Amino acid sequence: MELSVTAIRIDGETVSLKCEDEESVRTFKILLDDYLAQPLSQGQLLDDRQVIRLDRQHLYCYAYRRCLRFLAGADHTEKEVRNKLDRIEGLAEEDGEKIVSQLKQLGYLNDDNAAAAQLYSDQNKLLGRRKTLYNLTGRGIEKNKAQQLLSQVSDSQETERGKLRAMKIWQRDRSRPYRQRLAHLRRQLIIDGYEDVDAILQDLDLPSDSAAEEALLRKDLEKAIRKYERKAQGQKLRSQVVQYLLARGHEYEMIQKYYRQEGEEYEDQ
Repeated sequence: MELSVTAIRIDGETVSLKCEDEESVRTFKILLDDYLAQPLSQGQLLDDRQVIRLDRQHLYCYAYRRCLRFLAGADHTEKEVRNKLDRIEGLAEEDGEKIVSQLKQLGYLNDDNAAAAQLYSDQNKLLGRRKTLYNLTGRGIEKNKAQQLLSQVSDSQETERGKLRAMKIWQRDRSRPYRQRLAHLRRQLIIDGYEDVDAILQDLDLPSDSAAEEALLRKDLEKAIRKYERKAQGQKLRSQVVQYLLARGHEYEMIQKYYRQEGEEYEDQ
């Protein structure tokens, strides 16, 4: 049974076509350009070929507008837009290509803009160049283009930004002994994409707080004795406690000194 166009509503760049037969009502939303290319009139009967065309134009309009909303929130790469189009069931490959081409022609889709925005964001987050390179290539930016963009960041700028990042990490990480804290800082800087970590740390003043170190050692010592005292005594207990404290990152000399002052008293309790 043929569908009949019962209502036509133009809304900006889209056209809604309400079509009915005796059993159903369907609404097709298509782009204005597609409608003007083959206009329909109210009361017109649609044959199967026209319905198939409207189905395809309806899906194209949905996919195109979805990409526009996606790009309105932030700059995205061609790869990211293609991934979004690939998830739209039933969209013809050639229609996806046409959408990508149209978005690029209109200036909505530009990999250079997306790459520049990524660099700006990563710089504000105090991430290193290696991390930004990973982010850019993961988003579909060619490696040579990404490296060319990153060449704008000098070694001195990288080091200064790394120092700022290092101090943020250092100031919020106070739950570890100094040695372990420093090792954690190095690991985190590497994760954040910095390569010359020594150059970043060599000029930073990261003094050890002896009072805080002793308080942490006392806390860990109490915890270790409670953990092992039911299974061991004497020298065996001492050995297990020392191994635990070394694994926590405490200095051996400090452990030996503090154990003589405090540990034996805990053992006697």
